[in-house]
Amino acid sequence: MRVQSATLRRFGNVNKILKNSFWIAICNVLDVVCSFFLYMYISRTIGVSNLGKYSYIASIVNYFVLLSGLGISSYAIREGTLRRNDKRSFNEFISEIFSLNVIFTFLSYLLFVCVAVVFKSALNNHMILLVIYSITIMCVPFDMEWMYSIAEDFELVAIRSVLVNLVNFIFVLLFVRNENDIIKYVLIMTVLRVLITTYNYVHARKIVRFHLSFDLKELKKHLMSVSIIFFTTITINLYAKSDITLLGIMTTDYDVGLYSNAVKIYSIIDSFIASLAIASYPRIASQSGNEAYQKKVSGMIMDLSLFIVLPIATGLFFLSKEVILIVSGKNYLGAKPSLELLSIALIINILNWFWTRCIIFPHKLEMKMLIIAVVAGVSNVVLNILVIPYFGIVGAAITTIIAELITTIGYNFVGIKYLDRVDFIFLINIVLGCIGEGGAILFVKKMIESYLYVPLSIMAGATIYLAICGLAMIKKFEKLKVESRCNIDDNKN
Repeated sequence: MRVQSATLRRFGNVNKILKNSFWIAICNVLDVVCSFFLYMYISRTIGVSNLGKYSYIASIVNYFVLLSGLGISSYAIREGTLRRNDKRSFNEFISEIFSLNVIFTFLSYLLFVCVAVVFKSALNNHMILLVIYSITIMCVPFDMEWMYSIAEDFELVAIRSVLVNLVNFIFVLLFVRNENDIIKYVLIMTVLRVLITTYNYVHARKIVRFHLSFDLKELKKHLMSVSIIFFTTITINLYAKSDITLLGIMTTDYDVGLYSNAVKIYSIIDSFIASLAIASYPRIASQSGNEAYQKKVSGMIMDLSLFIVLPIATGLFFLSKEVILIVSGKNYLGAKPSLELLSIALIINILNWFWTRCIIFPHKLEMKMLIIAVVAGVSNVVLNILVIPYFGIVGAAITTIIAELITTIGYNFVGIKYLDRVDFIFLINIVLGCIGEGGAILFVKKMIESYLYVPLSIMAGATIYLAICGLAMIKKFEKLKVESRCNIDDNKN
């Protein structure tokens, strides 16, 4: 009876994981699709320079949003999950985390005001937009998105995401009609953030009772763990976002607009790949029962990541011009070289996604991750300062690749012992498939002159790729299924 009960709990947990992963995937896909269509409209409507202004002020505000957040979200989810069955302890924990968030948001906004005053002359052309968008800094402690993760209420998050994206899209279509409406666009994005925050806060009050607490002794006990996560997050964002900030300082709004376009397309595809993979990862990881099997599972996840990202990056590289024309229009064709380079960075970034979530966090290697992130972040900022004056947006894309590569090499050095041996035969299959895909795309582009060549080249490339390495991926899944059954049978015995 005890064994049966344990088995039921285990399968119940697996079903819960799968259900959560389904709603997370739905939420991510909807965000990606809505962001894609909204960006298609907004990039054509407000123009290259205004898009550059928005991206520049958003990159500045983002640093203060990070300071307000202080890495609290990841820490709150991890620790809150352990306390949620003890109502009193849970309420106190949420009160302490909320209070810590409020304190650092106040300090962050105070610092923002000081920076805005000191650099008033440099920011003069962007000051109105900056002040409006800075309201999002004050939203941070009341957002409490992490509460939904603790409560595992991902269905509500997905439904809310649909409604918010729909309202956002309608308001932008109604009020943002030309280049003069850039202030309206920033105002809509800010008001929407305030509405989401208000809803999250009100709903959080229904889940748990919390209050402001300024007991420094209680708050200090959270600072060490939160600080490690915070510094890691901010250094990663430093090399992820500093290129746009430095472009805004060292070049023109037009250049920032072009580069932001390439980054946005890169980010949309990056998010889409993650949303495709996220539903598969829990199913595989939930059956890992020992260290040896965990290595096999991690190896399978890496194979799956490469199987998905390499052909997409290949297609993006060879069709970068066409992608820009479809998404943003001919005014953004100057972003083509940057997008080609970022398609390479896409591969490395997905590998970093794998290392952090499948190796670094499960094995509690956050301190080593922080050191690697600091090295990559500092390298990226220094390289941007040296390269951007000479190579502009192309230089910014090159430094992004270098920073991502430094991170990957560092993660590989730290985490390789936790990973099963690399399947080089499978990797060669994928590379050959990508070569075939690239050849098919170039062939179709040369043979067909009409715009039909875009969908036809995608179809031809995908067909060749799957023909070369699709069978190898199926065999790997079948092998994992057999090993999963053996592992479950061993646990029963």
